[in-house]
Amino acid sequence: MRTRFRYANLPVSRWRNGGGETREIVSYPPGEADFAWRASIATLARDGAFSRFPGVDRVITLLRGGEWRLANGYAPRKGYGGWMRRRG
Repeated sequence: MRTRFRYANLPVSRWRNGGGETREIVSYPPGEADFAWRASIATLARDGAFSRFPGVDRVITLLRGGEWRLANGYAPRKGYGGWMRRRG
């Protein structure tokens, strides 16, 4: 089953470090902080530490904007739709 969503209507969670925000599209179990999986859109506002999520494997995809890189040198594949995988 497909469900349409509008970006502007997604719930916004501001990051504790003030470096951005996350808009959750869907998660399982729904609404649980300790999710098994989640799809969300993050907006980076400034440089900062990469938050840890122990036990969570992440796949990060650049939807728009310029090139970016983690402090340890990891970077997504070049261009829009470029992605990287990160544990925790």
